[in-house]
Amino acid sequence: LTIYFMAWILLKLIFFSRFKKLISNGKRDEYFSEMGINFSLVNTISGISTYIDRILLFQLVGARELAIYSFAAAPPEQIKGFFKNLSSLILTKLSTRTKEEIMTGLPKKLILMLLVIVPMMVLYILVVPVLFDWFFPQYIESIGYSQLYIISLLGLLVIPINAAMSAIPKTKALVIASIVTP
Repeated sequence: LTIYFMAWILLKLIFFSRFKKLISNGKRDEYFSEMGINFSLVNTISGISTYIDRILLFQLVGARELAIYSFAAAPPEQIKGFFKNLSSLILTKLSTRTKEEIMTGLPKKLILMLLVIVPMMVLYILVVPVLFDWFFPQYIESIGYSQLYIISLLGLLVIPINAAMSAIPKTKALVIASIVTP
């Protein structure tokens, strides 16, 4: 694990220093430096809080239960992955708008997301028993948990909110959301 992270950090530093030399104009923008540090903090906290459940589950109840949980969580997490880049797309659009325009359009985006997510959840709840029966018959116990876990798709509603907080920017709110949401 240490070797993996050291190699990852080393590669990031190498590419960062090369990129910095290519685009450096000798000026330092304190606002962007502060935002970069804050977004790095947000991503770190979010990454830790996203995967801590698996470590705790293994330590508290064991490997078999972790396997059941992992199989229950895998399909909903894959569905969430489909929406992974949506935040970047929304942020690109919002970054050209004023705070008032962003706040006015936010409810519409939330309703649109809800109209996409809820039918997906219902369809998943209906189809998942058949899928598990075909692909994971040894993990039939995971079906109920997976049907319950799909409710976590409602957490995708924070995508437009996080994009709006990034565009405005609301750093403290982003840090809180990155801890609470996972």
